[in-house]
Amino acid sequence: MISKHGMSKLFIPLMVIAFIAGAVQESRADSGLWNVELNVGGAALATDSAASDVKRFGMDLAIKADMPLPMLPIVAPQVQYAFEFLPGKSGVHSVMAGVRARILDDKSGFALSPLWPSNAKKGSIHGNFYVEGNLGYVYAPTVGGDSNWFGFSLGLGYQLAVASPVQAGLYARYQQVIFKEAKDPVFITFGISLSFGWPREMPKKKEVKDEEPPEVMAEPTLEGKPGDIDGDGVGDATDLCPITAPRVEVDDKGCMALRGRMIFPEVLFSHGGVRLSGEALLQLKRLSDVLKANSSVYVQVAAHADEAGSAADNMLLAEKRAKRIKEVLEKYGVQSARIQAAGAQPSPPPPGETKTPWWDRRVVFRFRMQ
Repeated sequence: MISKHGMSKLFIPLMVIAFIAGAVQESRADSGLWNVELNVGGAALATDSAASDVKRFGMDLAIKADMPLPMLPIVAPQVQYAFEFLPGKSGVHSVMAGVRARILDDKSGFALSPLWPSNAKKGSIHGNFYVEGNLGYVYAPTVGGDSNWFGFSLGLGYQLAVASPVQAGLYARYQQVIFKEAKDPVFITFGISLSFGWPREMPKKKEVKDEEPPEVMAEPTLEGKPGDIDGDGVGDATDLCPITAPRVEVDDKGCMALRGRMIFPEVLFSHGGVRLSGEALLQLKRLSDVLKANSSVYVQVAAHADEAGSAADNMLLAEKRAKRIKEVLEKYGVQSARIQAAGAQPSPPPPGETKTPWWDRRVVFRFRMQ
């Protein structure tokens, strides 16, 4: 017979270990796609036995396995083997099948010890609370009556994750053996549970996607001469924008003259995407040189998308394109605070302008002095 003192010797060290493990790391419920649980504890015979030499208190050992339903993971069919050993005879064996319901299965995490700094604000302490019911075969010569018959059990438990995928906690179970002639014996079992959970989500096969080649800036076409490589009339020694496109109006710094509103036909995105061509990157590099040479100039970027998709999808794509333009300008050295970027709804050309094939994918740049 296992005494109360003996049970405390087993119970207290395990709970201390669980407490320490939870104190130094984030803990959470860890039930998975498959779960195996071990119960070790005490057993009490709550009714009189037909066998006079059977003690009322003994030991309980149970092994369970369950698999949550994919469409309703709170419910899990399970199988259970249990053995109640009562000093005096061989004990009671049972093999049952039933259902476990995880009423709480909180994976947000919690801290057993709020004093540990890394455990601050780690979610709830719900852990994993469950109830279960099982029905099946019982071999019970220890308590008299028919040796082979059937029985049922009802149980509940509460577990906390110790270290993924291990959970530890407490359980209690009511088990009744159904005899034809003798009085039905009833067992109350309780103790410590330890479970192992396989991952709830199976590893997914990685999809192999064709990678797009990296964006590469096109080489500039320069029509200059030694000492003025871009041919804009400003010598290389004082030219702050040395790769200005041919036949472009420039200021005394050798940089493209900016107007209040400008559209560069070269700055185009791929259809339905945010990929920039080499010519677009080159034009943005030229623009970044102008902005770096004129630190008081700020730019507002408005990117568009065509009307091929829904209005919501088009607006989302336009926002991504505007963000991409800002990223490129920042990469080329323009301060983020000087760039405003936003998506814009499709709109017709203003009076006097012709709608070109690239109009619906245009990027509009507006410049202002600060």
